Amino acid sequence: MTPPVIPNLPPPAHAGRAFGFETASLGEALADWRAQSPSARCAPPVGRVVVCTAPPTPLGGGYLTQDLTYQFVDGRLSRIAFRASVDAFSWLRARLDQRFGPPGKVVRDDLVVEQIDLPRVRDTWRNGRSTIELDDPERDGATLRVTYALGATAKAPPAS
Repeated sequence: MTPPVIPNLPPPAHAGRAFGFETASLGEALADWRAQSPSARCAPPVGRVVVCTAPPTPLGGGYLTQDLTYQFVDGRLSRIAFRASVDAFSWLRARLDQRFGPPGKVVRDDLVVEQIDLPRVRDTWRNGRSTIELDDPERDGATLRVTYALGATAKAPPAS
């Protein structure tokens, strides 16, 4: 016996959708991104990598991105990262849920900041080769970090 067909059931919000922030999508070409981001500044290439920074972007609720960076490897967008106030968590989580559906993984633990235990959460979305991580709070206890990355993990590349 075959299961019944449920008509008009929408696909998951993230199905087939490239991960990205605002108009930028992971995997897009540097030239295409630059055409949409005239206020961004790019450092000279270091080997196969170009890192660009953009001015603060509104997140909703009066919150702005801090340290918004775009990393391109071999001319393709491979990583987007920014920080924001921990108070922006609800706004960011709602935006990510609306665009990509609920996270596939939520990890909760504690972070000690100046001898104070703070609850910490890491929400992770995965879509094929892409990952989004929302870490709240960062080690400073005052900011959160959002990282979009091509590959198995959104972790920052090791410092050189």
